[in-house]
Order: sequence, then C-alpha cells, then structure tokens
Amino acid sequence: MGQFLQEIMEQPQAFERLLGNYVEKEHEGLIRTKYEFAKEVRNVIFTGMGSSYFAAHVAANFLNENGIAAFACEAGEFLHYNIGGIRNNDLLIAVSQSGKTIEVKEIVKKLKGKITVVGVTNNEDSYLGRNCNILLPMYAGQEKMTTSKTYTNTIALLLILAETLVDDLSNTRKEELYQIPQFMQNLLTDWEIKIDPIVRFLENIPFLHLVSRGPSYATVMQSSVILKEAAHIYAEGLSGASFKHGPIEIVDSRHGAIVFAPRGKTLELNIKTAHELVNLGSSVVLISNTDESYQNNNLYQFTLPVVDEYLFPLLDIIPIEFLIVKIAQKKGLEPGALLVTQKGIVEE
Repeated sequence: MGQFLQEIMEQPQAFERLLGNYVEKEHEGLIRTKYEFAKEVRNVIFTGMGSSYFAAHVAANFLNENGIAAFACEAGEFLHYNIGGIRNNDLLIAVSQSGKTIEVKEIVKKLKGKITVVGVTNNEDSYLGRNCNILLPMYAGQEKMTTSKTYTNTIALLLILAETLVDDLSNTRKEELYQIPQFMQNLLTDWEIKIDPIVRFLENIPFLHLVSRGPSYATVMQSSVILKEAAHIYAEGLSGASFKHGPIEIVDSRHGAIVFAPRGKTLELNIKTAHELVNLGSSVVLISNTDESYQNNNLYQFTLPVVDEYLFPLLDIIPIEFLIVKIAQKKGLEPGALLVTQKGIVEE
C-alpha cells in the first residue's frame, strides 16, 4: 500500500482523535476562543493556503448563515492586499497544517499583539503553534503526501469552532459527528469496487470541471488542486453560479464534470446543473446523497450517506482521493507524491 493510500485509510482514526479532544470534552482552546469572541468581535476572518484555506469556507458559510460576519481569505492575498482592513476587534483564525506556511507566518508576525490570533495546525511546535494566542491542534497524525486526513480534520475542527461560537455544539450535531468515522470506514471498505466504475466512466476525458455550491464548494476547490497536484490531470473548480456565467460554453462531448449535490438549500440547483451538462454532451459524475436516481449513459451517480450539508464535505472528498490513486497509478506516478513543492511552503 502506497503512502498516500495509507493516509487516506487513516482518516477515520484521525477523525476519532479529533472527536476525543473536542467533542467528548470541551477543549481549552475552544473555551478561550469563545471567551474572546464574547468581547464584541466585529469579524471572524479565516486565512490559510491550499486545503487550509478551502476547508475554512465551510465554517465561514456556517457563521454567516447564523448571523455572524465571517469570511475566508487566501493567505497570499490577505498578506499583501487585505491585512490593512483588520481592526483590533476582529478575530483571526490562521490555519496551516504544517504551521510553517510562509504567508501565514508573515501574517501572524504582522498582527501579533494587535488582535487575537487563533492558530489551527497539525504541528503544535511550529511557528504558528508557538506564536498564536490560542492553539487548536488538528490531531490528524503525521501526513507526508497530498493532504487527506489533515483536510477532513480541519473542516471538522473549524465547523466545531464555528458552532461553538454560534450557540455551543448541540447534542444532535455531536451525534452526527460521531457517525462520520463509520461512514468514512464504509467508503474505504472495498474502495476499488466503488471507484473503478468512475475511472472507466471518465477514462477518455482530457479535463474535468468540478462544480457545487455552499459547503461543498470547499470540495470543489480542494479537488481541483489535488487532481492537478497528485494525479497530474487538468481540473478546474467553480461554483455552480460561476460555471453558468461563461465557462459552460466550453462543454461538449469531450467534456467531463463532477458535480457535488448534497441535500440542502441548493440541492435542486446542483442537480439542475448536472442535467444541463449532460444535455450539452458532458460526461457527468454526480456525487450526492439524494434518494432520487438520475443515472443514464452520460451521468454516473455515486451515492453517499445522508448527512447535513455542512458535514457532506467530510465524505465527498474521499471518492476524489481514490480517483487520484487510480489515475496516478495508470500514469505510472506515485499517488500523492510532491515532485516540485513540499508540505508547508516556506518561501513565497
């Protein structure tokens, strides 16, 4: 078993460690963040690079939907163009799996002592871990390849944090979170049998669009990057609305798309997008948890368990990770190996 595949397989255990530290008991970092938030915080700002940035969109969506002003800003843009808008009553959530990402490091340097910085990292002894005001460890364990378990743990941790700021973590949400490791394990079991039909369905497609709305927009962005990074396949991720404002013109019989459509407020819009793509000749993989069956010659439906749309990104990324393994193997690549970059970019 390759290293990337091994790390994919470790996601249920990594998730259980996270639950043990943040749900079974209230982590000190959550308590301290809640205390700081009570000081009339103006904005909650998430920043990070790559998967750390993508994962933050789930929590930012949740906070905004519940009346708390929040946004996620990519650390490279935040550092050079947005940092001037920070006020002393803003709360910064800085996310870096390695804790040494150069853009995040420079942001923390500039803002240290001016505002409260919550550091979310998988490396407690890193620059971010040592220099933030409040530390929230990911507890994902060592990860050497393209992000997998750190990504899903980051989504969950930031969502737990967001729900704590809104009105504490409800018993219902706790029960839903405790179901996730088993749902993950079910996806991992006999994974090749589940994924091979998707591989065959997309095998003659030269490039892919990934499309969704809401929380699964995080999956769209993450998938777009790791398909390029780990499988060397061109992929572009767009929101459902952005895709219809121009890029849809590229669709023909050579086109392929993966549409993520969780039960939730934009389910019907995502399904509509999938049908429009099929009608234009695209080969579409629909990843959803709806009861309806939409499968036909141009649409392959991959069904996931029924979960809240904010928890769906914890599961919908797993088929993409397995797809990467298969594509990389067919190309003679080591799945998940980084040839040019490294974990935690330390130079701009």
